[in-house]
Amino acid sequence: MSATCLGDEVQRMALVWLAIGLVGADAAFLPAAQHAAVLAIGLLGGAFAGQILPRRIMVAAETLRAAIVLLPLAAWALGVGSLAILVTTAIALAALRALFDPAMQTIVPIVAPDPLRLRGLNGLLDVTTRTARLAGPALAGALGAVLPVIHLLWLPAAASLASAAVIASLGPRLDPPARASQTTAWSRAVQGWAILRRDRLIRALVLANAVMLAPWSLTLSVGLPLLVTERGLGLPALAVAMGCYGAGDVLGNILASARIPRRPIPQMFAGYLWMGSFLVAMAMAPTLPLMATAALLAGLGGPFFFLQFLATVQSRLQGADLTALLRLRLAIVAGAMMLGAAIGPLPFHALGAAATVVLCGTLIACVGAWGMLRAQRMQRP
Repeated sequence: MSATCLGDEVQRMALVWLAIGLVGADAAFLPAAQHAAVLAIGLLGGAFAGQILPRRIMVAAETLRAAIVLLPLAAWALGVGSLAILVTTAIALAALRALFDPAMQTIVPIVAPDPLRLRGLNGLLDVTTRTARLAGPALAGALGAVLPVIHLLWLPAAASLASAAVIASLGPRLDPPARASQTTAWSRAVQGWAILRRDRLIRALVLANAVMLAPWSLTLSVGLPLLVTERGLGLPALAVAMGCYGAGDVLGNILASARIPRRPIPQMFAGYLWMGSFLVAMAMAPTLPLMATAALLAGLGGPFFFLQFLATVQSRLQGADLTALLRLRLAIVAGAMMLGAAIGPLPFHALGAAATVVLCGTLIACVGAWGMLRAQRMQRP
């Protein structure tokens, strides 16, 4: 998991930086294509993935990712590098990631069947992802200072191969007990929608999360790199800013995990209000140190929502219902982020990077304020 997350961050930075070098603000179409792939897998592939052993899905996905991530390097070596190559690579990698993540979530209860250990493992997996947001940009920046950006892709390829080898070495101990399926593919596909219809709180949390993640993704995937570019800075500066956001993410995980809140729902949305406010400050910062400080403070907010979201759905759902809901959330979030990335070039061209990031941060803060005001109503049966 650690190797995969670290490789993902380096790969993401390399692909976006290459795309910005080719087409500028139109690089927003790169994450849009990735989100489209996740949406398709979340809606169509997830219902059938449960029929294959999750360990085999994870090994196959990681092995294929190791090969596919090197396609741009081969294209640049042959002199045929283009945005189409980057988009194709991004789509394939995102689709494989969308298969890997639900398979990993399937084996978590096998590794930690006790509820207390399960909660601890969820926190560990979350902080692993957030730590990669810190270490990945820092590593990419350090390597980018001495190597051509295209050669950074060797690192995620090696990380995926290492991950596949470790998972394969664990053998059948990760496999769930064999049992006959009691549901059809169609019933599994619509199970998550039924949960959203009947549970007001979960519906509100999933939809708020999706609305927030569209501007959040646009800000970090394209907005921040463009801010750095407009200020005449290079990849090492981007690595500093992204690394500071990752540091805030990790610190936020520690703070959010320290105790169970007395009023969890208002605190969840307070995290979004905090994040959005400091993303606005980041866009308005005139120097790199101030930008990096604002990015660090913005990163604190996310874990306060996500960790409590997991605790909330795990306390209200279990078994197949929980799996179906998390799979549907993946698809809804991908759809929202795809829409945000697809329309992203319009405000970037019309308003510029700073104004667009201010707009995105304001929207995130508004979602947080809305949730804090409506917290009591959300919790009604």
